[in-house]
Amino acid sequence: MKAGVRTVQLGASAVPVASAVPLGWVGIASDVATGLSKLGIKVTMGGTVNQVAMQLHWRAYREMRLTAHLGGSADKPNGPASAVYYEIFRRRGATRIFGQYNVPAMILEPAGYLPLRDKIMMI
Repeated sequence: MKAGVRTVQLGASAVPVASAVPLGWVGIASDVATGLSKLGIKVTMGGTVNQVAMQLHWRAYREMRLTAHLGGSADKPNGPASAVYYEIFRRRGATRIFGQYNVPAMILEPAGYLPLRDKIMMI
């Protein structure tokens, strides 16, 4: 969905403004259309992304708690859900110099699905 919106934005920015069309109307119309479509994406995909983030957080939490009871380490992924969590919050590139996120603390946080939801919505 987001790829479609970005394609429309690219197409609208590449259209030359003819002399018959008042300057700026093409840009305003494309901005309004893309704004409405972005809002539609957030509304339709928001519930699905919330459910995915909650389920992933719950499973990662259970993995961390189970590993803690069995004497494992909480500083590394302990199963598939926590591995996904660690991968999503890994900093790459220039932001790596600022350090890594404290993923175990986010997993053990009761509302730890919220940062996960925000990261998924940014994709």
